[in-house]
Amino acid sequence: MDKTQVFIIKQNALTNANVFWAKDDSKTEDKVLATAQQFADWVLGGELKSSLPKIPKLPEDQKGWLNFNTPDYNEALDLIKKGYTVQDLRNKYKIGTKVANELGKL
Repeated sequence: MDKTQVFIIKQNALTNANVFWAKDDSKTEDKVLATAQQFADWVLGGELKSSLPKIPKLPEDQKGWLNFNTPDYNEALDLIKKGYTVQDLRNKYKIGTKVANELGKL
């Protein structure tokens, strides 16, 4: 399966996760993303699972913003090249749309 097909599956999973949580007052970004990951994993039969260790999740108030041309950004590039996803990096950093889109191109 090529990268484009995986992106389509993940996008569809995210859309459906948003629908799933739409009427729930306890809807959060983390809940939607976890549900989307669960949907995508089911569709792909576990192909998205990685042997890479999980990036430990920091509390939101301890996360720094991931900005272009910083040592953290260079570390994030290395992690993406190893097979981590932008969602994995969100365990450690706050990531804006522009940075996420750029990292997602790799």
